[in-house]
Amino acid sequence: MLVFTLLALQVTWGFSPARYLQPGFYYIHQVYGTMVETVAAIKNSFRSRDRLLLRLEELEKKEAQLELVKKKMSLIRAENKRLRGHLGLPQSPAGHLVSTEVLNRNLGGWERTAVLNRGYGSGLQPGYPVLENQGDSWILRGKIDSVKKQSSNVILVDDPRFKIGVEIEGVPARQFVLRGKGYDRLVITDFPQIISVAEGARVKTATSSSIAPPGLIVGQVKASENKSTIGPGKNLIVSPRAYRDFPGLLWVLRTND
Repeated sequence: MLVFTLLALQVTWGFSPARYLQPGFYYIHQVYGTMVETVAAIKNSFRSRDRLLLRLEELEKKEAQLELVKKKMSLIRAENKRLRGHLGLPQSPAGHLVSTEVLNRNLGGWERTAVLNRGYGSGLQPGYPVLENQGDSWILRGKIDSVKKQSSNVILVDDPRFKIGVEIEGVPARQFVLRGKGYDRLVITDFPQIISVAEGARVKTATSSSIAPPGLIVGQVKASENKSTIGPGKNLIVSPRAYRDFPGLLWVLRTND
């Protein structure tokens, strides 16, 4: 009936109802389109929420696994410390040890340096001590002089730029300044003439050292020699702990951890 009436109006009066109904249809179409987009957005929102919840669940599982690993590592460290104490072995130095590979070394003449494969990208900074592990002993080999993102330059203990506070076995309650002299030599100047030290006595980092923790082996006494100038002391010559060939692996102690 509606179609017949509209058709009669159009034929009789020349009146086109579609012309006036089209804006209404357009509005209905727009409302429908908007509703479709809204429903799609709601669906996507729920999908995104489900994905986020799934990701959150995965992260929580990984966090729980990490905490479990940390607890196991803590137990392993405690057991290692207990066993080393039971066997009378020295403890690892306080701080975080970072393993590094030796990329290059210069042992000729006065300058004694090495280049390591880690830098500030691994948290290393100038001044950090560089160590070698020899069985049950930690040996101080030098300190970091400068760093790049992926490498570090090290000055070794017998480099003339290196100095550190040390103690000597058999000389209680005394600390001395040890300096590099190049050519596998270190020296303590103005060493008291009245103190005798046995050749081979171990020289270790002192409690007052600002470079490394105390008790690290630096070298051993080699000889003493009178100074060429007049003075009350003598020079005590120290040799760095012998390398078993120059190691390919050294450890950097991050002392601020």
